Amino acid sequence: MTKYFIDRINSKKGLVQGIVIIIFIYVVISFASNEFILTEETYYRYFEEKIEPNRIHDVTQRVLKFNVLKAIWEPVSHLLNVLGTSICLYLGCLYYNESVSFDKLVRVTLWSYLIFVIPALVKFVYFVIAEDVAIEEFNNYSFGSLIFLLSSGDPFWLSSLLQVFTFFEISYWVLLGFGLSKVLTWDFDDSLRLVLSSYFVGLVFWVVARIYIKMMLFNVN
Repeated sequence: MTKYFIDRINSKKGLVQGIVIIIFIYVVISFASNEFILTEETYYRYFEEKIEPNRIHDVTQRVLKFNVLKAIWEPVSHLLNVLGTSICLYLGCLYYNESVSFDKLVRVTLWSYLIFVIPALVKFVYFVIAEDVAIEEFNNYSFGSLIFLLSSGDPFWLSSLLQVFTFFEISYWVLLGFGLSKVLTWDFDDSLRLVLSSYFVGLVFWVVARIYIKMMLFNVN
């Protein structure tokens, strides 16, 4: 597995292969979730106590159509995440006066990012097996996080942080550090330090900004 990972990040074909794999996996998971989990019946149960009975059908149909667009957008959002991470790493390399091609950093990021396929698949399987899926539970489910330790009275910002900083997010940092160590021929510790001083800093700024905007727009605490 390690040799395959190194071969992919050192091969120019690894860029296209990584993009195709991410698009394929997330499109399949998203459309399968719409088909087997976020069904019309699920939304009927969700809306029956929230809106008037005569509006449930129309609202449900709108949500189902939106979910199709969301499924199409899903792989795009992940690729944008990969691009953002690659830019952070590139800026980190510039800071350390290290010359490296941007496409190599993208390949490292792409193949490291596949670690997030694991929680996505676990979430899909879990809710396919589960009965009477709750929309809130599906949206807030985060395999590998400590969010299950929270109670309903805990602050919104804390749950948002725990949804981001999961076991798989930390594993992602390790994979990025490992990949960079092969591309830059650095020690792993130095490569991981670059990841933490570039990508991690960018991630913290992004998470804090997103939490702040949500708290302002939706008046949550």
